[in-house]
Amino acid sequence: MRILAFIVAFLLTSNLLTAQDALFNHYGKSEGLSSNEIYDIAQDNDGYIWLATQAGIDKFDGYTFTHFGQHGGLSGSLVYSIEVEQKSGDLWIGTINGLDVLRYSEQKFETVELRNHDGELDKQVQNIFIDKNHN
Repeated sequence: MRILAFIVAFLLTSNLLTAQDALFNHYGKSEGLSSNEIYDIAQDNDGYIWLATQAGIDKFDGYTFTHFGQHGGLSGSLVYSIEVEQKSGDLWIGTINGLDVLRYSEQKFETVELRNHDGELDKQVQNIFIDKNHN
């Protein structure tokens, strides 16, 4: 009987502890996002959220979005992947036209030329991975 009372008390208490309402905000184009299609999300060392979209990348500071596209230095507007290199703070960006990096120290975009085994330019970077040695 004591065991049954303990189980009932435990279940009632655990339900009270987890019965918190979750708060979600929905962001879209009307809130400043450049596109409603998001392919990847990363958070940089300063806490900013970076979003890979069909129209470039968006930086979110918790209140507003800042947009970066081809006219701002990206090699392509369709961005598939974003990865932050924790050590340097650099933001690596995989686009339909290749690989870009936003150098944290300079706040400037650079295009990284990639070539395949035949020496031809390789475009379209869909995934980026940074290993434990920052490669």
